[in-house]
Amino acid sequence: MRSKILLKITVYILIFVSVAACCGTANITFAERDISPIKVKIKNGWFYVNGEKFFIKGINYEGYRPGESPHDQDKVNLKLVDNDFKLIKEAGFNTIRTAGGLTTQIMTLAKKHNLMVMHGIWFDKDIDYTDPEKINYACEMLRNELSWAKNFDNVLCFLLMNEPAMERVRDAEKIGVENFLKKIRDVVKEIAPDKAVSIANWPPLAFIDHSFWDVVCFNVYMFSPVTITHSLGYCGYIEWLKEKVAKDKPLVITEFGLSVSPKPMGESILGHYGYGGNTLKEQKEGNIKMYDNFIQAGAVGGCVFNWKDEWWMEGNKSKHDNHPQEYFGIIELDKDPKGTPRPVYYALKEYNQAIIIEPKKLNFYAKELPIEIYSTERVGLVQCKIDSGNWQDLKKEGNFWWKAKVDISELTDGKHTLEIKALDKNNKFLCNKKQEVWIYNKSKPITIPYKVVIKTDKEQYYIKEKMKLEITITDAQGNPVPNQAVYYSFFQPIGWEEYVSQKITDAQGKVITQFSTFTSGYLTIAAGVIYKDKDYERRFGDIKTVLLKEK
Repeated sequence: MRSKILLKITVYILIFVSVAACCGTANITFAERDISPIKVKIKNGWFYVNGEKFFIKGINYEGYRPGESPHDQDKVNLKLVDNDFKLIKEAGFNTIRTAGGLTTQIMTLAKKHNLMVMHGIWFDKDIDYTDPEKINYACEMLRNELSWAKNFDNVLCFLLMNEPAMERVRDAEKIGVENFLKKIRDVVKEIAPDKAVSIANWPPLAFIDHSFWDVVCFNVYMFSPVTITHSLGYCGYIEWLKEKVAKDKPLVITEFGLSVSPKPMGESILGHYGYGGNTLKEQKEGNIKMYDNFIQAGAVGGCVFNWKDEWWMEGNKSKHDNHPQEYFGIIELDKDPKGTPRPVYYALKEYNQAIIIEPKKLNFYAKELPIEIYSTERVGLVQCKIDSGNWQDLKKEGNFWWKAKVDISELTDGKHTLEIKALDKNNKFLCNKKQEVWIYNKSKPITIPYKVVIKTDKEQYYIKEKMKLEITITDAQGNPVPNQAVYYSFFQPIGWEEYVSQKITDAQGKVITQFSTFTSGYLTIAAGVIYKDKDYERRFGDIKTVLLKEK
């Protein structure tokens, strides 16, 4: 529950900013407002804001319009930023995530709209992570940004890098990368010791140590790499991240989304939901699918990529290139510089009104079903029912949480449907959601049925050297699982080399194979299986990373 604010301060904000807009110079003045101080803490694997558990409903944001790029930070139109934040808040988001390009004016606007910020700090990531001169450069960039950003209490956390360059990771090797990351982490803790800190990581670098971060953040898309699309699946991969990497720390999916570029880039293994080339319908449905999946997997929030189309991504800031990176926006930029919302904007707006945090689709429940809903400020009532039962009111706790414990002791074992609906404070309908739940009152529920283990004969190889690989599948009792399809894959991010295969386990529950490659660097090996029991289906998997070196 949100703690009572004992201190309330009146802040007189008067900002006079001249910005170059298409129609000339625009001046912005913010009038007097009452602003309460914000306190952020992390405990029990969650963010807490002013004492209340905080689920991150985030959006990746940059203020650049067509004709602008990160080199034009001084040209960003603050009136358009103000309008962006208004629309973002109206869509039920509570956080913006940036990779850089923030200013005191933009941070002040974010606070005006009650938006928390995952504050990205930019520096060139394509550097030697072991070179003292380059390390000093990165630390100095951080110090410059932190000198003013530390004063904003709506900073949820600082993100120091986005997807470190794998060529540089190969050169520095695991220990060199970890030492570099610890050094830049220490800079933040020295200047802003009360702020949480992390990096926005990505799947090929999951093997590094994450124990020194306050929060674990990953960019995870459903269309790539084969680690996800072929082996573990989107939900299965994030479950693996939570269990093996984040553990007791908050896990946040800092990027997820789909591009609606006219043409796709490459071929999608999924057949749709690919890297570009998606329809507006696929963008809408795919974003909601990923959103729901990472909640089921145990993440405490995520950030849609992206707020609007970014024309500058492929180099020509004045041309909307036919490339996926320039079409991820939930807002389309056209003749109106404010942009036009795509269907996915409205789908996310509805989804954000009342999010089912508990129960989880793949868990099993007996006697009592815990229900936890995270809502927006608009919600005045949340109700639930199971199957065709009666509607039951949930109790509001704090500002955004609605909870109930529903008696399910008389329900039959198996799959049931939980339905929730949210109404605003005038009893007008906001959203309705249905979710399957698995109930086992009499029969024994399914325990985690499969364990997947990947073993290699060595941890490090030379390129072209044959790697001996053993994948073992066992059940909940530790017995081998024969005749089980195993979907395994190899992903080398340098050169973006991907290989997939499928084999059936032998009598000992094993798949034994070999692999070699011509590219040096860290290779991700993944193996997944699909467990099915009537209507219940779930993926389980394992991931291992080995280093390939030149002779």
